[in-house]
Amino acid sequence: MITVPEYKHLKLIHQGLYNLVYTGTRHSDGLKVVLRQLRPELASPQLLTRHRQEFELLQKIDSAFIIKPIELIDGDESPILVTEAPEGTPLESVA
Repeated sequence: MITVPEYKHLKLIHQGLYNLVYTGTRHSDGLKVVLRQLRPELASPQLLTRHRQEFELLQKIDSAFIIKPIELIDGDESPILVTEAPEGTPLESVA
């Protein structure tokens, strides 16, 4: 489990091949967020670069259909990409 000072109620919701995905809430305003951390054991220079590039690309997109990036935190073990949490029902709960 990760600890990120600016966020609370962190809950692991998915363990993917390359990422660990958490939900949480930002302390300052209660915004619901998703935190995606590159798995520390796989943090190669290429994957670290890809993670940073994804954040930079998301910052350039202004669309109501794309989640908004909030910040990229340089964690102790690997970077953590923080985005707004999408509203709605997860697809896995509908199937």
